[in-house]
This record gives sequence, C-alpha cells and structure tokens, in this order.
Amino acid sequence: NYIDNGVFKGCGVDITPMSLRRKITRKDRVKSSDKAKLKKREDRNYIKGRTWNDFINTVNEEGAGNIKLAEMDTVYNDVTNGPFIKTFNFIDYGFLFCIYHEEKTAEAMNKGLMLLEETIGEAIFNEEVQILITDRGT
Repeated sequence: NYIDNGVFKGCGVDITPMSLRRKITRKDRVKSSDKAKLKKREDRNYIKGRTWNDFINTVNEEGAGNIKLAEMDTVYNDVTNGPFIKTFNFIDYGFLFCIYHEEKTAEAMNKGLMLLEETIGEAIFNEEVQILITDRGT
C-alpha cells in the first residue's frame, strides 16, 4: 500500500509497483466499492439448518466425541474443465476416499455420494456419516 500510494517517492528510493515481481502477477482483491456489484444469492432458504453456526450448536449439544464427521470436497485443476476428484475425509479414522469424475455436475456428484454408500454399505454409511461437512461450492 505504501508503494502504491507513493510514500517512498522523494526518499532517494525509486520503487514503483512495477518494481515488485509478485505485484505484477497477482490479481487485486475485490475492493469494498466493487462488492456492491457482486451478485447476491436470491433465495437462501436452502441453507436453513445447514450453516456453520448450526453445526457448532449440534456439536455442542451432542458432544464432539459422539458425532461421526466426514468432510466432502471437490479437487480440480481448472474450474470449467475436468477431470474432477470428489473426496470424502473420514476424520475419526484419517481415511480419505476419492472418486474420479469426468464432469462436474450435480448428477455426477450425487452418483459419487451414492457410490460411497454402495461401497461401504448403507448401515456403515449411516453410522459413520452422521454429519457431512462441505462448502457451498457450485
């Protein structure tokens, strides 16, 4: 910020933003004035009972040791092009289950979840995946 605002000019130091190697390759953060331009999600009813605070409240009510948690995420190299890997991390066991997908669609992701349930069995799935933690990505 000091260099962008020219604080060091006139101090015998000739530093400009272009002098900084990483500065010219990094994207600027979204400024607060640009945040108003971002599209807000219209209907947020789908997240009722599914927020981080709801999770924390559930863990506090049930006790952290009494709940079996699994984390789900998608790993990809390029957001628009495949392939994609759906990961399920079973926290209690330190076990990572991965599923390869060619496309990133809701149908493919649902098939991945059903494949996990089919692989480990419905009874074990229901016992070991009491809460599935994931982000709200596309």
